[in-house]
Amino acid sequence: MKTSKAQLKASKKYKDKHPSKQQLYVARSTAKRFIKELASLKDLDDLTQLIEDKRQELKEGESNETKDNSK
Repeated sequence: MKTSKAQLKASKKYKDKHPSKQQLYVARSTAKRFIKELASLKDLDDLTQLIEDKRQELKEGESNETKDNSK
C-alpha cells in the first residue's frame, strides 16, 4: 500500500523536529545491517570488545551518578 501524502508530510515534520532521534535511528539501523550482512569474524571480535568497553563505561557512569545523588 502506498503511503499517503499526509503521512509523508507528518513523517518529514517529525524528522525535521527531532534530528537527534533520527540520527540515532539511522546509526542503529546501519550498525545492525553491518553486523547482519557484512561483518567478518574479525569485525565481530572488534565490535564485541568495543561493546564490552562501552558497557563498562556506562556502568561506571551509573555508579558515579548514584554516589553523587546520595550526597
